[in-house]
Amino acid sequence: MKRRDFLKSAGLAAAGAFAVPYILPSGRLFAETGARKANHVVFCLYAGGVRNMESIEMVDGNLMPALLNGNSPISADIISAMDPLPSSPLPQALQNYGTLFRKFKYSEGPTGHFNGHTVAMTGVYTTNDIVIKSNPKVPTIFEYYRKHNTPQQNALNCWWVANALGPYPALNYSNAPGYGSEYGANFISPTSIIIN
Repeated sequence: MKRRDFLKSAGLAAAGAFAVPYILPSGRLFAETGARKANHVVFCLYAGGVRNMESIEMVDGNLMPALLNGNSPISADIISAMDPLPSSPLPQALQNYGTLFRKFKYSEGPTGHFNGHTVAMTGVYTTNDIVIKSNPKVPTIFEYYRKHNTPQQNALNCWWVANALGPYPALNYSNAPGYGSEYGANFISPTSIIIN
């Protein structure tokens, strides 16, 4: 499934969530199956430093065995300069627990880490009028999750974790009417509070 189609479907599902309580007396479209894997969503996004060729396509071997499936050996010219990879706390690669978008490409608007993160979190391409360190103009995935979900989805259940401060704390909520900080995520940057 393409990322754009996924986000469009998610938006339609969120819109349908408003209509369902008025259509069905129970407020449910389908019966609960009990097959839910988890009561949470982990949205992983990485950029800057690891290219698609080295990660997803594994041209030099599987450099991220805790994240991705595959046993292809790491090429000799790379592994000789690497520290041993830590073992994963999970019984299988993280890829098996979610959805992996293999051909993720940025097709319009200015590129850059902040712009790319903004697009991934809002599903809307940015334009040249984006201001670094400012909140997006459209709702984020965090705001949709918190506003259009059950009441127990409070701020304790919604976290935005980044490896650096910079402009990224601005992506925990938008300036969109009807959304905003009330539905935002908690932001934390472990590398800024943990000292080696």
